[in-house]
Amino acid sequence: MPMLDRYRKKNGFAQLLQLIEGSHSQKREQFLNLIREESLVWEAELRKRVLTFDRLTKWNPQYLSEIFTRVQPLTLAVAYYEYEPELMKSALSQLSPSLIKKIEMTQSEVKPSPANRFTCQIKIVEEARALFARGTIQLVKVDEELFIPNQIEEIIAQKEIEESVANRIEQLGSIVEIGAPADAPLANNKNVTVGKPVAEEAPKKGESSEVETLLEIDSKRLSSEIFIKQINQEIMSLKKRVEKLSNENQHLSDESLTLRNHEVKLRDELGLLRREMQTIKNENVSMRSKLEQIKKIA
Repeated sequence: MPMLDRYRKKNGFAQLLQLIEGSHSQKREQFLNLIREESLVWEAELRKRVLTFDRLTKWNPQYLSEIFTRVQPLTLAVAYYEYEPELMKSALSQLSPSLIKKIEMTQSEVKPSPANRFTCQIKIVEEARALFARGTIQLVKVDEELFIPNQIEEIIAQKEIEESVANRIEQLGSIVEIGAPADAPLANNKNVTVGKPVAEEAPKKGESSEVETLLEIDSKRLSSEIFIKQINQEIMSLKKRVEKLSNENQHLSDESLTLRNHEVKLRDELGLLRREMQTIKNENVSMRSKLEQIKKIA
């Protein structure tokens, strides 16, 4: 059973991507090479969306701080242990000086194994993915290629069909002959005398066969051209449909992000109202206590 068959279902792309992202670089390449043998389209779409720790480190430090402040300092210290100094300095530049100092002190005290370093790096990648899912960080601002359309499996299937059709057209083009040159003689006659009219003769058996062959080739060429034209029209129609679906998916994604932001805003307002209600309750308790004291004095 081909490996990709189990992932061609809905959300299968995201599952396979998560499996690849959680693998070491060598195993990751082995996975992608196996996928490439089954489908060039799947391999290309997966490769450009694989989020690695090295790729994440090169993002704008402003967005990295959103991720780094949500993980333990020890995790950061281990993940960046013996990492390229300039890249680490740039990645951590938006953190507070006290947090950076704590990370550096921790690095001087620990000696993590490569496995531990990789585990901490994966934790940071997973935290980044979680922030994307919640809408805290927008992919379009950080790394647009990471965006996964809702119907990615169908889009890939459509691309596979187009690639298969294109390959088939190329094969047909190499098989069908264009035809013999226009100035090529149908038969050579060594007995023709220059300046003397030649009597018309009935076509010989070999000449008749040659004419029929040329007519058959022309017929095949015409049929192939019509077929290719029909295929090209179908491809254009499919591309328009895919583009339309992609635009609709983007619109739905934007609406979903707007709703999420509105939900976060409402939650913040609800929290503020709850705090105000608690303050009012505390003031009521204080007023009642004072009222009781006044009653006792009176």
